[in-house]
Amino acid sequence: MRLAHALLEAPGVEQALRVGDAYALLIEYYVSNRNFEAAYKLLQDMRSRQIVLNPCVWPRLKAPRSIF
Repeated sequence: MRLAHALLEAPGVEQALRVGDAYALLIEYYVSNRNFEAAYKLLQDMRSRQIVLNPCVWPRLKAPRSIF
């Protein structure tokens, strides 16, 4: 998870990685571990970077309402 966070902070990462996928992976991880605060922070980060969470990800999240 540290590597995924580091990649998201790397300059120019958008040219090498689909950043939304990295966020989705991290959000799924935090939700599955019931760390809803961390998941929510990532959602806020996505919004600030103008990345839209793909609706097909929501069914994989076990408790999306718990994030909000």
